Amino acid sequence: MYAQSLYLSMNNRMMDMYVCMVGTATHWPEYLLYNLETEDGEVKQDIKNAAVPYNNVGLLEVKWVPLAGPEEADEGTALAHNLFTQTNVTVVTKMTTIMMLLTMTTMMLMHMAVHTDCITGKALADIDSEEDLLGKPWTYRLEIRRSADLPVFCAMAYVSYEFFGENFTTEAVEQTTYAPVFDYKKVHHVPNVTKDFMAFLKGSVEMHVHVTQYIEPPKVDIDIDRCSLRYSLSMNPLINDVWCIVLFVSP
Repeated sequence: MYAQSLYLSMNNRMMDMYVCMVGTATHWPEYLLYNLETEDGEVKQDIKNAAVPYNNVGLLEVKWVPLAGPEEADEGTALAHNLFTQTNVTVVTKMTTIMMLLTMTTMMLMHMAVHTDCITGKALADIDSEEDLLGKPWTYRLEIRRSADLPVFCAMAYVSYEFFGENFTTEAVEQTTYAPVFDYKKVHHVPNVTKDFMAFLKGSVEMHVHVTQYIEPPKVDIDIDRCSLRYSLSMNPLINDVWCIVLFVSP
């Protein structure tokens, strides 16, 4: 048990030392100029190897969702959560809540006469050309859901990216898998869109996937009878008895 704990402690320190970037998923966010949501067919993005030959080494699920504003997004999420988690809510209230959420979902799917925030149902600004966005607020929720088909069996993983000059990082998840789940959500808000921000959206957003490789713990046996050595050095007052216990790794 002690040897196993010692291994885990050493392995954790090695994990901190040997974090590597598996690859990068490059996102092209120009469509975010028009308050459009990421299409289902574009959610899964290729992760390119960080080194030659820059081949595909997995997938990263990324979705952008337009919002009417950061405050409305927070209130909408809290409302849905509270209505379902209250213990004294009646059946009628629950059914009413379900109908409300179904109505909101229907409004999200109907991109016809009204362009709405899928969280609150509030109308989003209609952007016909990029000039229409200039000087207006811009709010999106970024979702980094999971990665898949990684070439490394991970012990820990996280994603980092830069958004308009600021660095962001998902939580480092400890999962022994080839497909770590991040469930990362971040609301990005720009109160006043400038030409510099519009130029940024016309570029690319690179999302770097970092991992540490999982190492199978060895089987360790301690045989004190065979491996204990005692050195009696009582003649030297500066040295006490020393015990040496040798750990043998089972084959």
